[in-house]
Amino acid sequence: MAEKYSFEIAEEIQQFLEQDDWHFEFLEEKGMFHFRVNVSGKLKKIEYVLQVREDDYLVYTICPLNADKDDPDAMQRISEFLTRVNYGTVNGNFEMDYHDGEIRYKTYVDCEDMLPSTKVIRDSIYIPASSFRQYGDGIVQLMFTEDSPGEVYEACRKKFLKKLLEHYMDSDDEGTQEM
Repeated sequence: MAEKYSFEIAEEIQQFLEQDDWHFEFLEEKGMFHFRVNVSGKLKKIEYVLQVREDDYLVYTICPLNADKDDPDAMQRISEFLTRVNYGTVNGNFEMDYHDGEIRYKTYVDCEDMLPSTKVIRDSIYIPASSFRQYGDGIVQLMFTEDSPGEVYEACRKKFLKKLLEHYMDSDDEGTQEM
């Protein structure tokens, strides 16, 4: 049976993906987009599932590695790390399924009485990838070590801030960015 979803929202998303040169699959019976994205770091690739519904859509960005559901200490470390990451997050959040250890980033976009703009669609797709770039190595580190979630979180933040500062300093040198 075909799922009920907004064809108009699906068209807006499809138009963005085509214009932005994404390689994707659209499952018309389900109103679902599917694609993979290369990310820097230890994860290499993340998988996207965009589920269009009648008045909204969800973006699930799935980590290629699961936490070890049979290792309660590892599950606790990763859970604490994701809680630290999520605190203060504005657009989306990381989730972990305690049944199988799946880790994903979820974004919800409300489209009631309107169609999403190109910026909204772009953010809903780019922000999860950026979050995995920033915190993916920390997730992998906690899967294979007994390191402190707090220390790993702080290391990820410092690395990200250092890259951000280097980007702005490089941009400022070229005269294209003001601080």
